[in-house]
Amino acid sequence: MGTIIIRFLGILIISFCLVIKGALAQGLESILTNPLNIYKKQNDYEWQIQAKKQFSTKSLNYSQQNLSKNASQEIQIPEVTPKLSPIEEDFIERTKVYNEILSQFGYDFFKGERPLVLSVSVDKSYVLGPGDELYVYVIGQIPGVDLSQIPQRLVVDREGKIYIPGFGVFYVWGMTVSEAEKLISKTLKLNIKLTVGRVRTFPVYVSGEVNRPGAVVVTALHTVIDALIMAGGVKKTGSLRQIVLTRREGSELKRITIDLYDLLLKGKPVDIKLKDGDVIFVPPIKNVAGIAGGVRRPAIYELKGGETLKDLINMAGGITASTYKYKVVLERYEKNENLKILEGSLDDPEFISQVVKDGDLIIIQKISSIPKNFIEIKGEIKYPGRYAYKPGLKLSNILKSSLQGLK
Repeated sequence: MGTIIIRFLGILIISFCLVIKGALAQGLESILTNPLNIYKKQNDYEWQIQAKKQFSTKSLNYSQQNLSKNASQEIQIPEVTPKLSPIEEDFIERTKVYNEILSQFGYDFFKGERPLVLSVSVDKSYVLGPGDELYVYVIGQIPGVDLSQIPQRLVVDREGKIYIPGFGVFYVWGMTVSEAEKLISKTLKLNIKLTVGRVRTFPVYVSGEVNRPGAVVVTALHTVIDALIMAGGVKKTGSLRQIVLTRREGSELKRITIDLYDLLLKGKPVDIKLKDGDVIFVPPIKNVAGIAGGVRRPAIYELKGGETLKDLINMAGGITASTYKYKVVLERYEKNENLKILEGSLDDPEFISQVVKDGDLIIIQKISSIPKNFIEIKGEIKYPGRYAYKPGLKLSNILKSSLQGLK
């Protein structure tokens, strides 16, 4: 009897094991045939976290023409992060402890592709050169003069001359429209008026730290800024304050230094007109300083030399209403050996008049957004919120009026 029971239990155990084995095999087959689905079901949250680490996406709703009017589809588009310059990377590494992110000031001026629309009137001060088209108008009728010989349209030739049949050749290269008018009127003894039709084009050369260095074709109405835009703008490795325009005047070369901060910070026009053969050079940027915290325009600014801490604050648009003037932190590199921390106050003339150095980072602290002289009332009263605290103030004084209007 005991032997029969033992055999029966053995058969039950073997059958149970076979059932378990079949179930495990079936489950394993399911996992092997569709592992991603199982993984996503069991680890959906972790999968989403990993995906977010690999891609930064934004949603865009758009309607497709082949869908109904009310139908829309959500797509995921990778978000492009602007590349940081080495200067920005250095400052961001230092400012992250202050929860600040700084970028170089002024370079957004050249951001994006913008066609140059040139619809500028040409006045009498326009300087003539080879290729300019002139329209001639004779005012009045002079007895004995055949006006039909005077052409209505003239073009300045390669040597800078115009020819009027029966009257001669006139050298106008380098003259203004007004000067050419006076010369021709005096020679012909007529009242002559000139206007400019099609203006000449010529190449200028843009080199250095620009996105597309090389020759750009311009007119005499274009400025240095126009040429920089045609060259793709200044790179963040290039200077905005030491741009050099070189042009030949006679046998000499003249160099003009252009500071775009005059335009960007002060609104002063940088309207130097271009001439044939001009060369624009953008040198590498040198000294910079960053400022963050309680200023209106936190950024990394280029230094020309001699700027004080007060000057840098003015570049950043001045301090805000929430600035805590007694706490200013200055981080400064010393002799390329270490980083030193200095502290001061905006009320200290000596501190704010010190000269800013290359690599300086100024953090102006802000006042806490929590007032120090208040009490806050919450709950079922008519006027919950913050109330000014005064010595001797009692809770009953605040609640007295509010208790009359319980919610």
